[in-house]
Amino acid sequence: MDGRVQVLVATVNQEDFSLAVKMNLQTPAVIANQANCYKYEKQYYNDQMIEMFTTPTRGVGINRNLGLLLSKENILLFADDDVVYFDGYEKIICDAFQEIPMADVIIFSIDFIKDGIHQEKGLYKKGRVHIYNSLKYGTISVAIRRSAVEKKNLHFSTIFGGGTLYGSGEDSLFILDCLRSGLKVYSYPTVIAETSQDQSSWFHGYNKKFFYDKGAWAAAAFPRCKIMMLLYYSVRFMKEKEISMLKSWQLLVKGMKGFDRLESYKN
Repeated sequence: MDGRVQVLVATVNQEDFSLAVKMNLQTPAVIANQANCYKYEKQYYNDQMIEMFTTPTRGVGINRNLGLLLSKENILLFADDDVVYFDGYEKIICDAFQEIPMADVIIFSIDFIKDGIHQEKGLYKKGRVHIYNSLKYGTISVAIRRSAVEKKNLHFSTIFGGGTLYGSGEDSLFILDCLRSGLKVYSYPTVIAETSQDQSSWFHGYNKKFFYDKGAWAAAAFPRCKIMMLLYYSVRFMKEKEISMLKSWQLLVKGMKGFDRLESYKN
């Protein structure tokens, strides 16, 4: 196997290590926990060291960056606190890196639970991931070599994602940064976990804030072709819109311009 896997969990308001049981952790892990104090604790579960670093910081990007800074193992696997790993996930991940030795990043498949029912989301095909097909992947599917993180000085945005100025998008920005820094990114057709889709910490419908934040994200992710991304989003969510097409376009543009001044929708 190619080294060890370490799970980096971003979470909030954890009071004990029951999360290790819930997530079925079978490897070392760093739990970056945001609460109202500074605290360090560690505990062994399945003979693996689980470390929990609690800070009064806010924002999922800060949490993930903390996990990166405190990581130690060769392969890092990102997680939210609603992920449940399947038995043997470490071997699957390490074997995949051995099978694709040139890979810096491998994106695995994740099933989901909806209304208490396990549903298969579908396997990703094995192959290279490029900028044009990277936006469908989420961070909780990503395993990355720690050496690649250090070599390219990669980190997560602290203004996109839950608890920040703009409601989501830190995961796709991170994957884009991996690709633009020259890392070799692959998708892999094996499911390693399942996660709940019953609720979201940031999505509250296709409302005004949704389109404003999408405009800001487009400006950050694709500064040279942001107008094309605004057109894409205007059409992409045509059927789901809770507001008119004209209003959604105006909000996308406002978000794009607001990003230059780091203004949130509320402001």
